[in-house]
Amino acid sequence: MKINLIEKLFQKNEHQNNKPKVITFKISKNRIIKAKHAMQKTLGNIDLLNNIRFDEHDEFFVEKNKPITIFGWAIDEIEEKIAGEVFVELNNELFKAKNRIERIDVSNAYHRQDFLKSGFLAKIPFSKFKIGENKIRLFILTNDNKYYYKSKEKKFFIFIKTPEKETKNLAKNFFIKNKFSYNPRISIITPVYNPELKDLIECINSVKNQIYENWELCLVDDKSTKKDVIKYLKSLNHPNIKVKFLNKNSGISIASNHAIKMATGEFIGFLDNDDLLTKDALLEVVKTLNTNKELDLIYSDEAKVNYFGDKYDYFFKPDYSPETLLSMNYICPFSVYRKSLVEKVGLLRKEYDGSQDYDLVLRIVEQTKNIHHIPKVLYYWRATKSSTAKNPEAKPYALKAAKKALEDYLRRNKIKGKVINISPVGLWEIKYNLNQSPSVEIIIPAGPRIKLLKQCLQSLLKKTTYSNYTITIIDNSFSIRTYDLLEEYKKKYPKKINFIVDKTKPFNFSKINNNVAKKSKADYLLFLNDDTQIITKNWIERLLQEATKKEAGAVGAMLLYPNNTIQHAGVVVGICGAADHVFRGFNPNSTGYFGFHKVTRNVSAVTFACAMVKKSKFLEVDGLDEGNFKVAYNDTDFCLKLLEKGYRNIYTPHAKLYHHESASRGVDTTKNPRFRKEIKLINKKWKKIFENDPYYNINLTRNSNGYQLKSNIEIIKKPYETIIGLVILGLGIIIALL
Repeated sequence: MKINLIEKLFQKNEHQNNKPKVITFKISKNRIIKAKHAMQKTLGNIDLLNNIRFDEHDEFFVEKNKPITIFGWAIDEIEEKIAGEVFVELNNELFKAKNRIERIDVSNAYHRQDFLKSGFLAKIPFSKFKIGENKIRLFILTNDNKYYYKSKEKKFFIFIKTPEKETKNLAKNFFIKNKFSYNPRISIITPVYNPELKDLIECINSVKNQIYENWELCLVDDKSTKKDVIKYLKSLNHPNIKVKFLNKNSGISIASNHAIKMATGEFIGFLDNDDLLTKDALLEVVKTLNTNKELDLIYSDEAKVNYFGDKYDYFFKPDYSPETLLSMNYICPFSVYRKSLVEKVGLLRKEYDGSQDYDLVLRIVEQTKNIHHIPKVLYYWRATKSSTAKNPEAKPYALKAAKKALEDYLRRNKIKGKVINISPVGLWEIKYNLNQSPSVEIIIPAGPRIKLLKQCLQSLLKKTTYSNYTITIIDNSFSIRTYDLLEEYKKKYPKKINFIVDKTKPFNFSKINNNVAKKSKADYLLFLNDDTQIITKNWIERLLQEATKKEAGAVGAMLLYPNNTIQHAGVVVGICGAADHVFRGFNPNSTGYFGFHKVTRNVSAVTFACAMVKKSKFLEVDGLDEGNFKVAYNDTDFCLKLLEKGYRNIYTPHAKLYHHESASRGVDTTKNPRFRKEIKLINKKWKKIFENDPYYNINLTRNSNGYQLKSNIEIIKKPYETIIGLVILGLGIIIALL
């Protein structure tokens, strides 16, 4: 057990001047007791669900109709004793656990021999779980059974796993029935240096077991010191495997380059010496190449696998996203490159060891746009103590190399800027130099809530550091108080503020913004809601850093609710009925989904509560659609028009504002016929992209905005898509801990 994962699950219960709640617990067939809520905290944790770490992830794939085991520990912190009886509440039903299980890890962590038998185990019938979301918490009794402690409720998800044998057979049958006309050789490049022998054997076997047969494995040992590894490599006798031994330890890049020079394949794929490919990995790559032979780089989704064989941290990636790539190395692994292109850019470079893959992909994308993403997990990244899969800080030299790779990318492309590492490790911010000071017109439609408008203007005027901007306020409030306030501001800031009265009825957000935007003389338009407040002083500069890029479309900011949770971190289309802000309600300081909300990245759309776009591009797509999208989804429609023209919409968290969402005019609901019509129209007009947002992933749910994995019911549509297409998920071969 990993002691550092033990956390306090229980929080102090608030006293509300009411009597402690009493619950009846069935200890045995003939013994029922009643206990009072202790209204105090204790310590405990659920560690495992079917031998998978419960505190590391919340999605579990299990075998149908088999009991599911809950394993954990509990201590009565008040009495400083191990707890008495333990009950697991699953979906509002109590199940008694077997207690007094030995937990030497807990005993060692607290340096208390009397905590040795603090463990518990509960086997719960499969029928008691729901496919999809489940709720669980613990009820822990004191030794005298007079009091109980109640943990916080936790949500988790249960899905049915696909049998491995069925997976292999169906995949092979598909391959036999669908022979490809184009069968390029793929060379797998694997440098070897002192892996665990068991891991190396599993790695090589994952290549041997490929369904697609036109492959070769190029192994280069970088002067390993482990005799069992050397002996095993020398014993390999396979027509598709080549092995070379280097005379001195030269590092991963040099060893990989030796392997590349051995390779005879038209394409090369990189595989670390302890990682795993799924059986259909190369089949999926070649299937993709048969749809487009011009592809130069193909990459897939990935997941991690730990010592016990648990597969977790499923990373379902977006399609090629240039801004996202400059914020994180989301492409590798698994990536397959055209060998000639890798040779053209000069192979791997030793000075970037540790992030040599990041350096390579940054050089490759400068040479080609023929890049394709396979939205399926084809690669399992092994999490060992020394690997960045388990601990991103395990290799500090890799962090320095990644920063150097990004800085080199900026130099090659004659871009001036500063590369900054942000938390967690592996995420990057590029602070571009603004070589110009283009004019910006901030367009603010004003509602009747003058308090909101006033605080918006005050924060804008007080905090904004950029100077070359003007503000045009559109008074559509039909309120004399709003008019008087605007007159006051115009007199006080005659060079900064102008306002117009627009009496458009009924309210048409698109029309009133178009009327001002199309007449603007500014270089850039910045659409801003009147219920916003500035947080970052250089917010306009940060938006301009992205918007001034030739390929940029609309650029949006991170918006926070007044309680400092996320209101906007980009828009995904095709979810929650039409489109929605992702990570809504998340803590901006949390890691979230691989840190996506913390980095500049490509998105399909951004909200016009705060969005910047070059005026010429606004006119190019004819502005907002004031006929079909008068109030709702006009910003989404506008962004998709930019996307259709080949521009990239960008979200940046480095411009932050507060947003009192819909405070000015209220929230739209489906009771409104106009809103229902706009939902229908946006789905119909953009049907194709709504089916598969390129900056989202088909394996992620359409029912929420938090980047959760789809439920098993949503994933399974066709047998082939389940077996080869989507994620082959399973528990693997697990070493029992009990």
